[in-house]
Amino acid sequence: MDQLSPEFQAMMAQMHGVPETGSQIAGSYQSLVSTLEKRAGATAKKGEETYFASYEDMRMHEAMVHDRPRTEGYHRALQEAGVQGKIVADAGAGTGVLSCFAAKAGAEKVYAIEASKVAMFARRVAEANGCTNVEVVEELLEKADLPQVDIIVSEWMGYFLIYEHMLPSVLSLRDRCLKEGGRMIPGKCTLFMAPLHDASWWQEKVEAWGDVCGLDMSCVRDGMLDSLFQQPLVRDVDVECVLGDGSIIFAFDAHTVSAEGVREFAADFEFEVSAPAIHGFVTWFDCELYPGVALSTSPRVSATHWKQTCLMLPDPLPSGKVVGKMSVSPLADFPRGLRIVIDGKVGPISFCHCWEFR
Repeated sequence: MDQLSPEFQAMMAQMHGVPETGSQIAGSYQSLVSTLEKRAGATAKKGEETYFASYEDMRMHEAMVHDRPRTEGYHRALQEAGVQGKIVADAGAGTGVLSCFAAKAGAEKVYAIEASKVAMFARRVAEANGCTNVEVVEELLEKADLPQVDIIVSEWMGYFLIYEHMLPSVLSLRDRCLKEGGRMIPGKCTLFMAPLHDASWWQEKVEAWGDVCGLDMSCVRDGMLDSLFQQPLVRDVDVECVLGDGSIIFAFDAHTVSAEGVREFAADFEFEVSAPAIHGFVTWFDCELYPGVALSTSPRVSATHWKQTCLMLPDPLPSGKVVGKMSVSPLADFPRGLRIVIDGKVGPISFCHCWEFR
């Protein structure tokens, strides 16, 4: 640490009412830094505990299992992926549905890796369905000690494709345990974005507060702005509100992408919009589970539990040519969360907005 000036030492001593030497101040500073680092570590640890505990809520598994495009898509992919006689790892197995699909498709051995307490249901589901070749491994993906496997299947996708940042954990298993030439399910993944014009949403969530049976309740609306415009909104979007086909803002192949390559990204975009106003942007993703077997969360196909992720703007933009850049990175205090920033222009009008996905 640089030598502290006598003036700074005197100021600090006056603030605390006691004389302190430079070394004492430096010691206090280091103690503060250490305390803040410990608090940050405790916050991150608490976030991890909360993350795994959330998957013990069976309502979440109900939504996933009963999501027909998701579950039937994985079932078909494992039927067609040639798993007969292969060694399969189900990364983040949950209730064991995908593990049993692989076992029923003829896998020689299936390792169902699950770190949460839901692992007991994976074991019960395997037993109830006669899948004696399914071995439940209650461990973090980063620590799972497995032999080399032929296939890794995982349903790691979150809202906005990468929310929750589960994929880096799956990739750590890939790097240690997947045989050369082995298969990842899903393989290719693509995130799309398009401008959104949703006048009915704007009327209901923003303008309606101005007149509630003659009462001006705009102050209540103003108190809701954090949830409306500072966080992404997960909802089903009417396809009529989507302006255009959408542009690719992020794409990768799970066979080759690095863990760092999916933690953050940036992408330029350009749209030509003729609608009366742009209320925000809508995103969705597609995954190739196996060549010829796709899973899509587009508003143009059957709804899934992922729905779409909307980035609503507090001030609607006019029509015209929209150009800009999206930047996505993990939150400092919650690494499984996302910080999404869009910086752009519509004609002479510049805009910049940030959303935090927690």
